[in-house]
Amino acid sequence: MANIVPLSSLHIRNNVLNVTKIGIDLGITVTDYLKPRAHINSAVTKAHQRANAILRCFLSRNIDMLKCAYVRPLLEYNSVVWSPYYKQDIEAIERVQRSILETFAWS
Repeated sequence: MANIVPLSSLHIRNNVLNVTKIGIDLGITVTDYLKPRAHINSAVTKAHQRANAILRCFLSRNIDMLKCAYVRPLLEYNSVVWSPYYKQDIEAIERVQRSILETFAWS
């Protein structure tokens, strides 16, 4: 059986490494368990914020242009790396997209 090294004792050349539970690299939130939930929650929050800003700032209601240009990139950025595989995560992303479509359709 392999030896398990406690996270508090990691060193490189006698320098102690700081242990974190979450980090951001190239715009992707990475947790210590490598699950995409933290990144998806962050992307969903940013997408809601951006959609609300679009409604306040733009006179155009061209849904396809606004969604594709300003909101979709937040939800799809580097999706190959953090591809959602939990049903809860997939539903969160789809919920944002439905919400945006409904909001733009009614305004």
